[in-house]
Amino acid sequence: MAKKYETPQLVDYPEVGRNFHDHFSFVQWWKLRHPEKSLSIGASLWNNLAYALGLSCYWNVTVQTPREALVNALKADGENESALERNPYLAPDFCHAETLIIYTPASALLAGVDVPMKGLPLRLADPMASSLIDRNYYTTEVDRAVLQAGIRQATELLSGSLEGKDIVEHEVPRPKFMPLKADSMNEEVDARVKKEETPSIIQLGLQPWE
Repeated sequence: MAKKYETPQLVDYPEVGRNFHDHFSFVQWWKLRHPEKSLSIGASLWNNLAYALGLSCYWNVTVQTPREALVNALKADGENESALERNPYLAPDFCHAETLIIYTPASALLAGVDVPMKGLPLRLADPMASSLIDRNYYTTEVDRAVLQAGIRQATELLSGSLEGKDIVEHEVPRPKFMPLKADSMNEEVDARVKKEETPSIIQLGLQPWE
């Protein structure tokens, strides 16, 4: 990359810009069944300043991807058969995703599997220009298996259960997309998980895990 922009190399350290990790999230929006109850942000009675502090969510739920789907995904990604039982994603207490029902007409799914970024290459020779971020989202079968299962579970919770139906009428997807269902095909879920334009780094802070 330095040669590409004719930048003189002062230090040879190829690991710069590598070994960054992230977690993928997916958000669904829903039409409330009883908006007159003012039970979400933006409603007329939702006016206490305390509601704007922190995340408008009481709890989140950790969920697991069905083991068979995860095993098949790991094999498709090249995991050796003999190493499967030692894979941390197959541990009985591993959290593959978190579902959050927020006090907005939305729900969010956060993938618990680690997503290694491909790198932070330079966008331009200008040192003041932002770097590119190749987030490497949704590129493995494990990514897809976890998100597909988690999205179906969240969809079933709100559109398939009696409790969920009492809260919402239906999902409100982006234009040109149909609402998802608990039995939506993998291709339908994949179509909703769209890659956005590669973002730039605005500020980066690093801190050690304790």
